[in-house]
Amino acid sequence: MQDRSTPAAASPATRVRVRPGLGGTDSRLRRRRLVIWTLLGGAAVLLVNAIVGESGYLATMRARRTEATLTRAITSVRLENRRLQDERQRLDHDPATLEETIRGELGYIRPGETAVVVRDTPAVPATPPR
Repeated sequence: MQDRSTPAAASPATRVRVRPGLGGTDSRLRRRRLVIWTLLGGAAVLLVNAIVGESGYLATMRARRTEATLTRAITSVRLENRRLQDERQRLDHDPATLEETIRGELGYIRPGETAVVVRDTPAVPATPPR
C-alpha cells in the first residue's frame, strides 16, 4: 500500500499533500455550520417578528389596552343612557318632576309668586381718595 502524501513515482513538483483526517469531512463540517447558522438566523427573524411584528406580542398588548378603554367608554355611555331614560320616564309620568324641571331650567313661576333673581356682580376696585 502506498502512502498518499508521498507517492513513489511522483516528482517533488507534482506531489499533493493531503492532511490526515480532513479529506471529505471538512466540507461536510462547513455545510453543517452553514445550515446551523441559517436555521439560527431564521429562528431569530421569526422571534423578532413574533414580538414586534404586525400581529406580534406588542400589537396584541396595544389591542388589549384599546379594547379595555373602549369597554370602559361603552359602559359609561350605557350608564348615561340609562340615567337619561329614567329621567325621561319621570318627566313623562310624574307632574311634580316636570314642574320642578321647568321651574329650574326655564325660570317659570306660578301666578302670585314673585321671582327673585340673584346674580353675582364683579367687584368694583376701590378708587383711592384724591
